[in-house]
Amino acid sequence: MGFNTTNRVTGNLSALVYLIELRATRFVHPTLRHRAIEMGEALIKEFANDGLVLHLDQEPDRFDVKRGEQDIVRKED
Repeated sequence: MGFNTTNRVTGNLSALVYLIELRATRFVHPTLRHRAIEMGEALIKEFANDGLVLHLDQEPDRFDVKRGEQDIVRKED
């Protein structure tokens, strides 16, 4: 099941660049990756003349077993 929800993203430009670069990799769900790339294209269109550079993953979408290896774990001290 899928739901449409409203979302608000707040932060400065550097935080938005970080979010886009992180979510535009091939290890992210294709739907989210597509939206991150769209956001990146909008930023480049708006701020390219001001020197904005985005480092986006240029690899094509493909099934990658590494996606399943990612996990958030608590690091023990």
